Amino acid sequence: PCAIVTCQPAAIMRNTSVTIKLTLPRPVKVLPGQYINIWLPSVSLGSWMQSHPLTVTSWAPEKQETFELLLQPQKGQSASLYRQARAIDAASSLSLMALWTGPHGITYSVEEYENVILIASDAGLAAVTPYISMLIHGYNTRTMHIRRIHLIWQVEELGRLKLIYPFGKS
Repeated sequence: PCAIVTCQPAAIMRNTSVTIKLTLPRPVKVLPGQYINIWLPSVSLGSWMQSHPLTVTSWAPEKQETFELLLQPQKGQSASLYRQARAIDAASSLSLMALWTGPHGITYSVEEYENVILIASDAGLAAVTPYISMLIHGYNTRTMHIRRIHLIWQVEELGRLKLIYPFGKS
């Protein structure tokens, strides 16, 4: 598998996050709320022994051939990856060998609800975007009973945000 890392334009929090598109050797079904552990051995000297859990921010009704992941750097491998991605041109991307396990974690069934409330803060919005995509798809295909989606999003600094997720496209 190959990880393609970009900084622009796919960032929710301007200047503090990196988007990773992971191409998969075979299609995999991922549900909203699930995550993968990614291992990028070529990022830094010590990264060969570090893996990083990342929430999958993409959703499709069928198996996916690529995952979109959002990385907010902390320290270690994520900080090294962020520095490398920021060093490249905004129109370019960084291609790295990647190994991964997953998807892991639970998903919450929302098919039977008419009203759904989603609560997120700052870049946590990325974790609920797969649910929003799934709910809109279910509404459009009449496979869910959804009538209303309420999104409560707490943002610390409104000036740092750049929202680019196309919620209506599923």
